[in-house]
Amino acid sequence: MDLQLVIYDVEGRTKGSVDLVITYHDKQWAISGDPAGIWPSIGSSSSGKLEVSGSGEVFIADREPGGNPRSVLALTSAPTSDTAIGHVGTGRIVVPTDPSYKDGKVFWKFEMSTVRRRMLSLMRECVPMQEMTSSMPEFKALTGYDTARIKKDFWEKKPNPVTTFTCCNLFLQAMALRCGQAVGKVPGSKLASGTLLLNHVDADVPGCWITPGDGRAPRPGDYYSVPYIKGKQIQQYGHVGLVAKIENGVWTSLDGGQGGFSQKIDKIKWVNRGILDPSKMNGWVDIDIYFGGAEYLQKYLKRQKKK
Repeated sequence: MDLQLVIYDVEGRTKGSVDLVITYHDKQWAISGDPAGIWPSIGSSSSGKLEVSGSGEVFIADREPGGNPRSVLALTSAPTSDTAIGHVGTGRIVVPTDPSYKDGKVFWKFEMSTVRRRMLSLMRECVPMQEMTSSMPEFKALTGYDTARIKKDFWEKKPNPVTTFTCCNLFLQAMALRCGQAVGKVPGSKLASGTLLLNHVDADVPGCWITPGDGRAPRPGDYYSVPYIKGKQIQQYGHVGLVAKIENGVWTSLDGGQGGFSQKIDKIKWVNRGILDPSKMNGWVDIDIYFGGAEYLQKYLKRQKKK
């Protein structure tokens, strides 16, 4: 999540703007842009921790030059999760590096990253209809398969048919490749391979694979993985798809593999999933981290792990 700040002094004069990237699941922030060079007057660190108070304020915390922790900014009524986007509001400067900034005001705005906006746009461009079947040329253009080839290579293959095959992972592979092309970053070998073992994608970009817990949740545009369960049959990494929308706790996905052997056709479909419960997922790929929309934060987290 990208946070844009406009900084005002106590007299209400505009001092400049600062861009931050924030991830609530890790409770981390990092500077991504400071065109006017004003951040050193506010904070002494270029990255640090988030703190959420019981009153709903979100504090941007860093450390004084001597190492003592302090809160430099307090954002009022700010979102407290990664799934919240599009909010605006105000805040205050609490304990700045330069005392002349103390009690200054802040206007803040959360926006979706460029990577995430492009991914969501591609989803609508590639699948403009509610449902795309393997009998359509658009399906083959995305996955490389049509119904005839699926039957020949898998469902009716002799002597050992593979009736569990669907194109869910091939669709995700196609969308990831298109996103990479759109933002100028070629996906690594794991994601580009169309693997169902989505956790292995962390080998491409360490830190991009996120697992449930501690309030972590995927955001629109992320690539998710869930088990495939049919009766007593459980395939832990059995399905992958894209998170399309989260609104009021309810989520929609865009998935391949929505047909199958029993239907004699495969489908790519927008699916209403109900209440979002990350604990039912294996995890997800954070596309901001994967495609470099948050490289600065990724580098910061790597430094922290080495300490």
